[in-house]
Amino acid sequence: MKHFYLLILSIVTFQQISAQHENIEMKSFRAKEMKSFTNKMIAYNTNPNTLNYDLQYQRMDVSLDPSVYMISGSVTSHFKPNQSMSNIYFDLSNALTVSQVTYHNQNLTFQQLTTKELKIDFPNALPANVLDSLTIQYSGTPPTANNAFSTGSQGGSPILSTLSEPYGAQDWFPTKQSMNDKIEQFDFKITTPSQYNVAANGLLMSETILPPGQKLTFWRTMYPTAAYLIALSITNYVKITDTMGTPPFPFINYVYPSTANNTASMANINWTKQIMNTFETYFGPYPFRNEKYGHMEFEYGGGMEHQTMSSMGGWD
Repeated sequence: MKHFYLLILSIVTFQQISAQHENIEMKSFRAKEMKSFTNKMIAYNTNPNTLNYDLQYQRMDVSLDPSVYMISGSVTSHFKPNQSMSNIYFDLSNALTVSQVTYHNQNLTFQQLTTKELKIDFPNALPANVLDSLTIQYSGTPPTANNAFSTGSQGGSPILSTLSEPYGAQDWFPTKQSMNDKIEQFDFKITTPSQYNVAANGLLMSETILPPGQKLTFWRTMYPTAAYLIALSITNYVKITDTMGTPPFPFINYVYPSTANNTASMANINWTKQIMNTFETYFGPYPFRNEKYGHMEFEYGGGMEHQTMSSMGGWD
């Protein structure tokens, strides 16, 4: 009997060691695969013409009407060259037309290239490691191929939404789309007809009624964000303000009027608070606590985890 127990113990021990070894090998394999996939994604989506600067800040000042498929306005970019450079490139679709580029109160020459790039020439070479800025005026109808910019209707009201993942940001604003450079701060200043609400990343800084019948909505995110995670949506939203977590932080939802009146949908939305509590218990603090978590409803299928505010196509 003693020998039998020793045999059983040996078999169990061997199985445990073997299982641990396989588990370690599997974890190592998964880590290598994830690293390889990440490197391939970054390499595929890296524009070599934008590697010579760090895009640190963008401010989008645009006019949008969810009943009209068009965008018009400007984007101001603050950037720091990592080497001396006499020109700068931004990713931008050829479907959008650049009308002016201003730099220190002067107009710069530029070219919109067939490679979906905007090349801007400086009058003198810029030195390395000195923060600088410029403003691009543009307008047009974004291309439909990537479906990054979309208009439609919900409940009889027009809606405009964006979903740039993975490479659609350039379809509606000039930016640096490469995943190897996050934008440290992004400001949205969106002018719309006054009956609509604008949802976006970050914190709602202000809403200002402008004559005649217009509204300026100002959102700001100060968390570094990849260009494809910059997003907004516009319609006759019902804004629902709440908190969650311990200590509490904002839980903000922009939902359709029909959703706000749907008990089952609202119960599912509120379930997010329980999920967040579980997440923070086992995985640590939600990483964007200083701004918010929330949802903006849209007409795309499924959902998209836009930073600080997920876009949701349903609540089932």
